[in-house]
Amino acid sequence: MARILIADDEDLERQALSLIISEAPNPNGEGFSIAEAKNGPEALSLGLRNDFDVIFLDVKMPGMDGIAVAEGLRNANIQSAIVIVSAYDTFEYAQKAIRLGVYEYLLKPASREDVLRALTRSLELQRAGESVARLKRESATAMSSAVERLEGQIIREMERGALLEATALDFERLSSLEGRPKAALAFRLDAGGVKIATILDKAFIAMVMNEATSLLPPPARIICAVTKDSGRLLVYDDTLALAKEADKKTLSSSSPWMKNNLFTPLIRVTEEKLKSLAPYRLFWGCSGPSTTEPTSLLFSRALEACHLAYTDCPLVCLTPHSEGRAKSSFQENPIERPKPGLALRALDALKEDCARDWSLEVLAKSLGISPFHLSHVLSRELGMGFSELLQRLKIEKAKEVLAGGASAKEASYLLGFSDQAYFTRVFKKLEGRTPGEYQDEIAKKYQ
Repeated sequence: MARILIADDEDLERQALSLIISEAPNPNGEGFSIAEAKNGPEALSLGLRNDFDVIFLDVKMPGMDGIAVAEGLRNANIQSAIVIVSAYDTFEYAQKAIRLGVYEYLLKPASREDVLRALTRSLELQRAGESVARLKRESATAMSSAVERLEGQIIREMERGALLEATALDFERLSSLEGRPKAALAFRLDAGGVKIATILDKAFIAMVMNEATSLLPPPARIICAVTKDSGRLLVYDDTLALAKEADKKTLSSSSPWMKNNLFTPLIRVTEEKLKSLAPYRLFWGCSGPSTTEPTSLLFSRALEACHLAYTDCPLVCLTPHSEGRAKSSFQENPIERPKPGLALRALDALKEDCARDWSLEVLAKSLGISPFHLSHVLSRELGMGFSELLQRLKIEKAKEVLAGGASAKEASYLLGFSDQAYFTRVFKKLEGRTPGEYQDEIAKKYQ
């Protein structure tokens, strides 16, 4: 007789599962012995004292949730097949379940067919005689596949220049990288206005990436993304803590390296190799290390630093200061002083044509100042960097277009976004709702 434990704080849920299982055909031709638990501690106690074949655990239970019960059972070397039942379709719960060797994950309300399928598969695993080993193998395969998919998503987002924090968090949790020091590095290849075959650009970008994987410490987890003329790296490694001792003094063009920075060897080697390849040169931006700041913020700050770098200032490192904004290891030219209303002039220029293919360099040139100085003015006077400012202006304009009846696809095209999916993500990030939801709200106001 197969022994089953059903743990759920809702009476109707327990009764429904019990009824489905009691009427199910047992593959062994025997019946079922079903026990019930109304909360987490009771489920753990029963699971430790009895030899159950299959345990159904609700995620949300008083006293101890289903994941904690599963962890307690596994720590006690209980080999019962565990089926998680949850009303929450979240990656976090699924990920934790995989780590604990939970093979079945049912979403409420589960159909009779889903319950029977989970029960049958769980009993088959128990009969196999190697259920735990098999679960571990299948869990490892599922884990590896999930990590690979998430890393691919991170690379695609890095290529587009906007890393979503939710993606980074899921990847870090599943890869056991939570709490690890991390830093971001971005670089762009400049040919000094000389047109050279794109294949050469790609070769130089690949060279830098190869140097990165060979020069950075072996334990480091490195994620690389490449565009047609630039590269972006996200690095996780405990040795990044060394960079906290980096020299924070102003660095001149004759000494453009941050002492003790993890990226210094990489930058030095690649710059040395490029010396004989004029007019090519690289401009660098880095951010971090940090164990507490959002990965998306570190990445966007490194990109911003890369945009700020120029011939007399080839490396810029942006780090947070007490006000929560970014400051640079490089100081602006003392000759440059804020012009009256400079931030407002920049704002007006962007508002006038926010769909234009703007960059910090293009905007700075139109205002007759250096990109580095403009970035500082925007941060100081408007409280945000160029990229965030441009995104917010585009989304405000997009709201006008959407309210006028345009589709999300049309709005994304009119505002110069690379694709509709990226437009939707940016819109939801800044507005807390999708373009479609915003249009529904507008429509209700006029009904």
